[in-house]
Amino acid sequence: MIRVLVRCLDMVHIDYICHSCFLVTTSDTSLLFDPWTQGPCYKGQWHLYPKPVGLSKVLHAKHILLTHGHEDHMHRPSLELQDKSARVWFPFQWRAGIKGYMHRLGFEKVEEAVTLRKHRLGPNTSITFLAYSLESIVIIEADGLVIVNINDALNSNHENVVMMFLDVLKKRWPHIDMLITGFSGAGYFPNQVRYPGKNDREVGQVREHYFAHNLCRFVDFLKPELVLPFAPGFALLEDHNRWINDVKFDRRRLASYHEEHFGTLGNTRYTPWWPGDRMEGMEHRPDSPYHSQLKDGGLYHLLDEVYADEILAANTMVPYDNSRLPALQRNCLLWMQHNSKLYAERVLADAQFSIRFKDVPGVVWNILRTAERFELIEAANALESSRVIITTKAAMLEHSLARDWGGDALAGGYALVVEMFDEDALEKNLDIVCVRLITRYPIMREDIMKQPLRAAKYFITNPTIASLHLKQKIVLKPYVNRYPYNERDHWISTTKCELCKVCNLPEIEYTATT
Repeated sequence: MIRVLVRCLDMVHIDYICHSCFLVTTSDTSLLFDPWTQGPCYKGQWHLYPKPVGLSKVLHAKHILLTHGHEDHMHRPSLELQDKSARVWFPFQWRAGIKGYMHRLGFEKVEEAVTLRKHRLGPNTSITFLAYSLESIVIIEADGLVIVNINDALNSNHENVVMMFLDVLKKRWPHIDMLITGFSGAGYFPNQVRYPGKNDREVGQVREHYFAHNLCRFVDFLKPELVLPFAPGFALLEDHNRWINDVKFDRRRLASYHEEHFGTLGNTRYTPWWPGDRMEGMEHRPDSPYHSQLKDGGLYHLLDEVYADEILAANTMVPYDNSRLPALQRNCLLWMQHNSKLYAERVLADAQFSIRFKDVPGVVWNILRTAERFELIEAANALESSRVIITTKAAMLEHSLARDWGGDALAGGYALVVEMFDEDALEKNLDIVCVRLITRYPIMREDIMKQPLRAAKYFITNPTIASLHLKQKIVLKPYVNRYPYNERDHWISTTKCELCKVCNLPEIEYTATT
């Protein structure tokens, strides 16, 4: 009875703006999640779709909550539009740098939230971060409501890891009013991996089905009153990638799918929403202009109209300046050698691969490992001995190697296609080795050595992560610096029916929007 009275007196409003961006307005403050509200990201590869609705509402939010550092959640041009008097919140990590970055953008008030520590933002509003690796779940307690934003923190993680964090959530917040969660994937694997006999579209559909199934599993365990599911709101515009837009799971099917495969919903209800929709307390206002434009549960049929100029630009090849190739070669060799410390020499020797450039016709780099150094042989074709062939643009590789976390644009932004040819290479995950060698990311153990006290604080204040890390060290000790330990080859080498069996998925019919 008390909860009902509080809800009536102080109503929480949630406006869905776009992608993973939400504005939560409580009786005493406002919170903006993960603003990517304008322009593309990942060097022009991801385009906001559907486009934002209600942008004028977000510019003066009092608090900005960033769940993690991927560009589509921490988008610099979008952050530059925000009122700089806002307080920015980011999960405390073993790696420093967020405060300096935000200060350079003009934000003076920047907080690094230690996991499971409650932060009060006003008399009636508090937030708690639950960090997992470099991602996080955020819990808002406001005006009598408990709102959990899982975002994309758990989508593709191992079931045992997911259950550890769901168990923490369940014990700490046994009653959840609203669960906001994504249920789709991103990144080159498995959609950008080519392999003899692989049906890319079918595998992509099963992958999206897998994410939707996981969402229902989360819901069945947490039993929130209301589920607000969203699929990442971006579109790929290059012709060879556009099929990926079309294999998303139809969010309208989630409730019936849940009941059929997980049992009765009980007091839980699914409310699929689109940019422009609003929650007033627990009531859904379907204000989005997109509802009337849906076709088969999606909006990609309008993409050519919305992004006509951008589609033309995305499919117009801009030749790379060949005079920059020698410098790119040197930089690539430099970072490959730097990254080689991640793997044993026999792994590096086994991972012979080639890089083919779409914007430099007739040029292929063949990469060999001899005497603990890499050799780069430029030729017109890939060597027959290459275990992996990576196709990308020289301009994209240059961009990727020029900055920390630059690998996100190459691997996460769909800027490469990986060809593999044999089961042995799949089982050894040689694509992971080859892609990691040519991408620029910080190395965790180097960060820990630079700031051991900060790393100690991270693990001490995050016992779930500390326990998981210790278990991984014990279990994976035989594999340290060897082939990547990741059981994922079934996504590439099996049929749709076999894949469903391996993933414990029921076989269902897929539509244009799954």
